[in-house]
Amino acid sequence: MTQRLRIVTLLFALSALSNANAAELIYVTLDNNTVATFDVSLGSAAAIAASAQTFANVALTRPQGLAFDQSGNLFVASYDTSTVAKFNSSGVHQPAGSIPSAHLGNPFGIAFDATGNLFVANGTGNSVSKYDPAGNYLPAGSISTNLNTPSGIAIDGSGNLYVANASNSTISKYDANGVYQVSGSISTNLATPFGLAFDSSGNLYAANVDGQSISKFGPSGDFLMTIGSGANSNVPVGLAFDSAGNLYAANYFGKSISKFDPSGQFLFSWSTGMPSPRFLAFSRVPEPSTWALGSIAAGVILGTARLRSRASLRRSQMRSRSSEQVAAADAASAANRRSA
Repeated sequence: MTQRLRIVTLLFALSALSNANAAELIYVTLDNNTVATFDVSLGSAAAIAASAQTFANVALTRPQGLAFDQSGNLFVASYDTSTVAKFNSSGVHQPAGSIPSAHLGNPFGIAFDATGNLFVANGTGNSVSKYDPAGNYLPAGSISTNLNTPSGIAIDGSGNLYVANASNSTISKYDANGVYQVSGSISTNLATPFGLAFDSSGNLYAANVDGQSISKFGPSGDFLMTIGSGANSNVPVGLAFDSAGNLYAANYFGKSISKFDPSGQFLFSWSTGMPSPRFLAFSRVPEPSTWALGSIAAGVILGTARLRSRASLRRSQMRSRSSEQVAAADAASAANRRSA
């Protein structure tokens, strides 16, 4: 096996080990005023349930929607205080970056767009408040039309905003400028919708609190199918997708989180304990071993480059010495001929 092939093989092995050790954490708001995490990469319901950790338990009163910004900070809607609390990646509260109660009213769902703007659905006031990445309120981008107790909120790949209206069981669509779009808004096959989520194909999913089910709609808003029923969709509130396209639903009355495969088939659920779950969000977190493997890979590449450089220098020196020896031999031969 050549040296180059050995290096490539080693790097592939390191990559596989790195992916195998990558935790995939789901963040959950609970009705005991905390945000908890579960590692869904563990596979089984028992292992996932056992991985429960408290991420944040301050500055929250009846926490609802949650979302990550582009820097990995977690924002959480605090319903009773009408604020949005900001936490860094370690779960430490960041008062300076949190959103105050002005322009908010009992917030439910929240979402970030591709440019880092934050949208907050206000359960009281029938509005959606928009903030720039610095946390400044943007009146021009905020919404106050065609809303009726807005709850869940989601943004598609084109920047269109979708808002679930709990009181009249509809979903309102707005373009990136906040203009209401009749085409694409939904008014059928919904029953008090709350959480919304898009899959990688642009299909929209809505959690029906009263229907105890999840409705799936195509990118054009056409109804496709119903997912879940009974125990595996016991008053679903929040929805989220993992990196493999599996759907997770927070069952408020069931005090559990259900997992469905990409086709919508129920796989299993795990208990969140006594607190009831509300909304969900995902963040992929590399294990420490992942960083170590990355450093090893970088070291292998750097070390190999140095070895190749040294080998090249030695070959060059050997070629130089050989040339000098040949030249010396030629000179000696010529001298012998002249003396003869």
